[in-house]
Amino acid sequence: MKAYVLILFLAAYQSFAHRTTLSDIRRLWRRIAGPFESECIRNTSVQLSTVDEFHEYGALPDDPDLKCYFRCAGSKLQILNSAGGINVEKMAQIVDYVDPALAQKCSKIVKHPDPCQKAYLLVRCLHDNLSLRYLL
Repeated sequence: MKAYVLILFLAAYQSFAHRTTLSDIRRLWRRIAGPFESECIRNTSVQLSTVDEFHEYGALPDDPDLKCYFRCAGSKLQILNSAGGINVEKMAQIVDYVDPALAQKCSKIVKHPDPCQKAYLLVRCLHDNLSLRYLL
């Protein structure tokens, strides 16, 4: 009986101790975009601190350079194409914690002619929806 209680306690502890947070997810997203981060920062003139603040704290300021950074990363990852289209399947495949339903939902919501604004709104939609599922 004691062994059974101990196993239940350890299982419960494990599930709470390793609960995924939105901060964990943003770190995974940074790893995906990592190979292109320096290039996209250079191409868009976004401040590294602005990119850091998104990945560390989820800060999404209304910054044109950050918006274009997201467009650059999305293009390099082949999630966004040059015509402004969103590859839903690719997004769900490579972006951690984004399932096909969420990718589809955000791609339908995000309608904007400016590709940088569109990329920013896509990231905001994904982040906002995941914030409802995961601890900050």
